[in-house]
Amino acid sequence: MYSEAKLEFFIFLWYPKTKGTTYVYDSFFRLYVAKHATEIDRNLLELRTRAGDIAVLYWQRLSFDTFSSPMIEKDPNDASEGAEDQWNVQL
Repeated sequence: MYSEAKLEFFIFLWYPKTKGTTYVYDSFFRLYVAKHATEIDRNLLELRTRAGDIAVLYWQRLSFDTFSSPMIEKDPNDASEGAEDQWNVQL
């Protein structure tokens, strides 16, 4: 029963002819959003700034990890054929 009611509510909100989202917004959220608009805008700006800082931090960590990881290359002195490949790891 709950699943069916939830599905009907989502269809009511989603289907354009019912204009469910407009009704819900006008009835319940418009006054709250209008009252707290400056606080909402400030919090969104702070969130945007923090997200940018986190993206830069991860980018720097990714760059550092990429360039500081060990370099793996094939041993150029190994001339044996048919033998297993020899690898050197440089730190």
